[in-house]
Amino acid sequence: MRRPRILHGQCIVVATVSVGLWLLTPSSARAGGFEVAQQGASAAGTASAGTARSGEPVAAWFNPAALADGKGFRAGLGVALAFPSIEATAADGSWKRRTEFGISTPAYVYASYAHAKWALGLAANIPFASGIRWPGDWEARFESVRSQPQFFRLAPFFSYRLGPVRLGGGVHVDIARVATYKALDFVDTEGSVNLLLSGVGVGGHFSVFWRINKWVDLGVTYKSRTLLKLSGDADFTVPDSFASRAPDQTARADFTLPDRIALGGLAHLGKFTVLLDVVVTLWMTYDKLVVNFENEETDPSIVYNGWGPSVAVRTGVEYAPLRWLTARAGLYFDQSPIPAENLYPSSPDSNRLGATLGVDFRVGKSFSIDLFYDFVAFLGNESTSDRATLAAYAGTAHYVGLGLRLFVPTGQPTP
Repeated sequence: MRRPRILHGQCIVVATVSVGLWLLTPSSARAGGFEVAQQGASAAGTASAGTARSGEPVAAWFNPAALADGKGFRAGLGVALAFPSIEATAADGSWKRRTEFGISTPAYVYASYAHAKWALGLAANIPFASGIRWPGDWEARFESVRSQPQFFRLAPFFSYRLGPVRLGGGVHVDIARVATYKALDFVDTEGSVNLLLSGVGVGGHFSVFWRINKWVDLGVTYKSRTLLKLSGDADFTVPDSFASRAPDQTARADFTLPDRIALGGLAHLGKFTVLLDVVVTLWMTYDKLVVNFENEETDPSIVYNGWGPSVAVRTGVEYAPLRWLTARAGLYFDQSPIPAENLYPSSPDSNRLGATLGVDFRVGKSFSIDLFYDFVAFLGNESTSDRATLAAYAGTAHYVGLGLRLFVPTGQPTP
């Protein structure tokens, strides 16, 4: 690790730049960047390929247009337990560190009602989040120790059927909470800064579902970017000589969640169902981060992230040997949006391969229980940044999840 000696007078400038670098550049054991792909236990069993799914509560997230089928009330809720582990290895091989054990529990709730040609509903979930905790004494502690951003989304929608094509749309409200912590280097001693920011932003979404025939369905969705105005507290622990330049104070930052475009297909082949999704997430919105502090003596920070678009390909299969039992499996490749020159300890992302398994137990005509397991291997990425520790990152993650589905048919279903 490169750690140049910092002159006393330059220390606070370096410290505030590091804060900006670390703020809102969350690492993730999720989908590309810090997108959470596992948004429903039934879809997660097929590698989270769900854009062409219909007849399930999870369509409220993956494709709300598909729910305009006249078949009544649907509700679903669930939770996924995530167990990520990322290892950092110094470029010169002088040290190796692993993230501390942690569990995250992204949850979701979906509800919708369909009658005749229309449907309305609500999706409530966490589409973007991450959490990473490095050891407090590790070699890159001056860049990142903990990072836990979460973005909760409420997305009401209305859908309508026009012949074989169904259209859906609505707004979404994103509520952000970002908690982060890092050490500060003052040459002969160390300090720290703890940030807790929050904010709200509004975007929109649009979806199309096309039932080509009784065997094949297609879906397309677009979820827009969301600009969030974040503000909150920056709590500094610094030597007395720097107290006037880095006091506890408020901090502000603008952050834009990315646009997401998904195309999906589904084919019914007897007792088998085959699904395929291609998802493009436009992370170019995360090109630059500007952090401003309340105190005029605390310099603002401008960090150039330079993230690019990421592409995920997800495919899965379902097999229903019995009326009450469905088995699922899936494979996926998920591209990282982070170039090597902008790879930091707070965002040690890399391309990944994943495999999933799932099962659905039906209880009567109205209730289902879904279970899934998702394993992901991070293929590795090595930093070439001149602003961060030179290290290689790789790891694995395990997910297990449970979902409950309720279906109460009413009215006359639409063909």
